[in-house]
Amino acid sequence: MKYNRLIITFFSLMVIAQLYVPASMIIGAERTVSHGKTFFFETAPLDPTDPFRGKYVQLRFTEERQKADKSAGYKKGQTLYALIEEDNRGSASIASLQPTEPENHADYIEVKVAWKTKKKLRLTFPFSRFYMEESKALPAEKLYREASSDSSIKAFARVHIKEGKAVLTDVLIGERSLVELAAEYEEDKD
Repeated sequence: MKYNRLIITFFSLMVIAQLYVPASMIIGAERTVSHGKTFFFETAPLDPTDPFRGKYVQLRFTEERQKADKSAGYKKGQTLYALIEEDNRGSASIASLQPTEPENHADYIEVKVAWKTKKKLRLTFPFSRFYMEESKALPAEKLYREASSDSSIKAFARVHIKEGKAVLTDVLIGERSLVELAAEYEEDKD
C-alpha cells in the first residue's frame, strides 16, 4: 500500500513537471510578445539554393556582420549580449556588444560569435528560423527567394524583445506579411 502511494506520488510529480516546462516556455514567449518592444531586423539575401529546411524559413540579417573590436578578444562560440536600438530608418541595429548581461532594462538579445576575422565578426541570432504551416512553405520559399534577389525590395523580421528574450512573429516583404503573401500565391495558383 505504501509502495503504491509512492509510485502514484512520483508519477503525479512527473506528469506535473512535463506539463510545467512547455507551459512556462509558452507563457514566457507570449509575455515577450505582448509586453516586449517590437523591432524590425532587416534580412539579408541567402544562398538561393538553401533558404528552407523543413517547415521554416532560414533567415540571415544585415546586423549579423559587425566590425570586430580588436581589443575585445572575441572567440568563436562565445556568448555576447547585443544592445538593440532603432536606427533613423526604423530598423533594428546593434548599438554595442558586451560580454555580460546588461543589468539595466535595456533592449538586448543574446548572440553567439559564429566566426571572427581581424576586422569582421559574424553573429548568430536566436531567431534565425521562421516556422510556417507546411502548405505555405513552398510558396513562401519562392517569394522570399525573389525578394532576396531584388535589392529594391526590403525584407524585415518582426521581433519582440523583452529582458533578453526574443520572439520572431513575422517576416515582412516590403510591408506585407510573408504568410499573407504565401496564402495569396496559393489562391492565385488554384
